[in-house]
Amino acid sequence: MGEEIPEKHFEESKMKAQKENKYNRLLPYVHDIEEEAEKLFIDIKTNLIRSVLGREMRPGCAMWTSRLIKYIKIYGYKFSKQDHIALIKLFYELLIIPDLEPTRVNKCASTLTVLLKKKYLLSREDLQLDWRPLYDMCVRVTEKTKRDLGMYRYSASFEGTLFNAIRMCRVYFPASATQEILDEFKQYLCPFNTCDMSYSMEYMELFLPCHVKPSEAGISYKLWFDELMILWNNCQEACPWENYLMYMMTNLARYQIGYIDWQPHIANMFVRSLFQRSLLMFKNYGVVENVIYISLV
Repeated sequence: MGEEIPEKHFEESKMKAQKENKYNRLLPYVHDIEEEAEKLFIDIKTNLIRSVLGREMRPGCAMWTSRLIKYIKIYGYKFSKQDHIALIKLFYELLIIPDLEPTRVNKCASTLTVLLKKKYLLSREDLQLDWRPLYDMCVRVTEKTKRDLGMYRYSASFEGTLFNAIRMCRVYFPASATQEILDEFKQYLCPFNTCDMSYSMEYMELFLPCHVKPSEAGISYKLWFDELMILWNNCQEACPWENYLMYMMTNLARYQIGYIDWQPHIANMFVRSLFQRSLLMFKNYGVVENVIYISLV
């Protein structure tokens, strides 16, 4: 039988950390993990700050960012809440640096996603982020990839990584940002212009905050919910922007359980969902026909 590990050791450790890797307690050198992790994190934090202050994005900042990711994989979120918030704000500021290399944008976005992954560790009172710098950066970077590749190489997962980071940050957007976002995109909501409509719906789905308190409903989703539902009901044809609207409603239903009456909208949303997933295209004597198959099981 091995030496029994005192529970007090873990209790003291858990009080300091946001979320530790619970499997580390099974290691034979468990008594040394606390000192080892603390020393390594101080080293990472110090050198990361030095790299940023010295404007050394590569190799300094890149190397210590990779070590931070490895640290989280091995030890979990074994740092204080203050350090957690400071790291998030640091990589948020790095992400929105103008004219940052796409590889650095991708790395900062993926790191920010990891830091924001455990939503229950930080409340909206602990952290708030501004949506406008992220939107400006997103438009600048994504539109550049579509317009001109230039000398930079964009990975296939670049846009997905960036959008995932924005969705993680969206939880910490203030509810008051809803009106600002609507003022930015409602001007493009025209069903007869598919391009502008898809553009506005995509960014509204990406940025509109839904993780709000019930007391903030009047300045958040109630500003757009009824209006978008009426618009959706009046557009009978299958539109390319419907998926974004469905994702938006799904996200709202996830975070506002019990606060919205979905009963009047369920039938329409169900039919739209079937229509989108059951529309098949085939050629018959040179003519393209649309056939809808609805199977009831």
